[in-house]
Amino acid sequence: MRPYIKWAPWFVSLVMILFFIGSADAPPVFNIIYTTILFVGLDVTYTAFDIPMGALAFSITPNGIERTKLFGVSSIVRSVVGALPQVFVAAAAWLPYFKSHTPQAYLTSAAVSAIGIIFLTRLTFRNTRERAEHREDVPSVRECFGLLFKNRPLLMLFLGNIFFVVCKIAEQVSFYFVADLMFDRRYNVVVDVIKFPGFLLAGLIVPKLIEMAGRKADSKRFYQLCCVSAIVIHILFAVVCYRGLMLKEPGSPVSLLTGACVILFTGLTTIPLEFESVVQNEMEAETVDYIEWKTGTRVEGIMLSIMSFTGKIENTFSSSIGLAILGLTGYAQHVEGSMIQNAQTNWALFLMTTIVPAVGYLLMLIPMHFYNITGDGHRQMMKEILERRVLRKEQRAQEDEFVPLD
Repeated sequence: MRPYIKWAPWFVSLVMILFFIGSADAPPVFNIIYTTILFVGLDVTYTAFDIPMGALAFSITPNGIERTKLFGVSSIVRSVVGALPQVFVAAAAWLPYFKSHTPQAYLTSAAVSAIGIIFLTRLTFRNTRERAEHREDVPSVRECFGLLFKNRPLLMLFLGNIFFVVCKIAEQVSFYFVADLMFDRRYNVVVDVIKFPGFLLAGLIVPKLIEMAGRKADSKRFYQLCCVSAIVIHILFAVVCYRGLMLKEPGSPVSLLTGACVILFTGLTTIPLEFESVVQNEMEAETVDYIEWKTGTRVEGIMLSIMSFTGKIENTFSSSIGLAILGLTGYAQHVEGSMIQNAQTNWALFLMTTIVPAVGYLLMLIPMHFYNITGDGHRQMMKEILERRVLRKEQRAQEDEFVPLD
């Protein structure tokens, strides 16, 4: 894993900078081809870096509590560092030079981000070691897919992520929800900011809760609790905000109280989502342990690639489906808030932001019922895996000491 972490970030950084070096005076066809190549390049290079980075935590420690702490720290750092380029671009808009040179602001932000990526990944490379054992004979792609279908818990996580597409639709239409249903785009900034504490709380609280649970810690139950909490919050969101959003005069801004409630519930819905994200990282690690326990083969990369693939499915289909639904309801693009949407569109915005995500979380609970790794089961599984590793080491040591007689 570590060689990819050493070299892939350089290519990611290069592609990021190239994105903002193109010329606006170039022919449109050239810009389309140039941008397409860079998008593909960014996706390939980022995947080459992201999958080993995620799999590294699986190899650093077999202890579930320690891994959850790693994922928690990762969530905090990712949210804080990831927000810095956005803050830089927003702040640059107030500076005299960047106010009239917006492309340079984005290029500077990309360059600063590239330096940060290289610095932080080099820091990771120098200060981490893989401790899990791997087979010297690497399994073929065909064998890896065979292992996938033997990995029931991973398949259940895969199905859960597919159902999560329903929840992602709400995220894709949140801008339209604020601009059209609340009729005041100024709330967009506040809504984006209020989501930020969810990342921090997940990184800080989840590892602590898992540690406090000790031997009773169970990732599956925690995941289910996150889904149930999200369902309750979204239903309350719909009930509390219905009158202020759906019964107000068409085209009028929402009241201060309704706006505050929307912002509050938007922040609350982020918390179980981010909690579930941190817990799922540990569950993905459990699926790697499971296949090693079942077959003796440890393949972090292929298992994480499957989950990375589902993430790409989520982003692609949620955006397309969300916009398609808006189109079917008669959504009309407006200019500066001058267009009042019809009642059918307003209902779609309201339901897709409140009730639809609740349905998505409910669907996610179905495959999780068949996820067959429990807290006690995982601890017993890890005990057996570690015993096998010790036995293999002893066998290899005996083979190395054996000298055949001529």
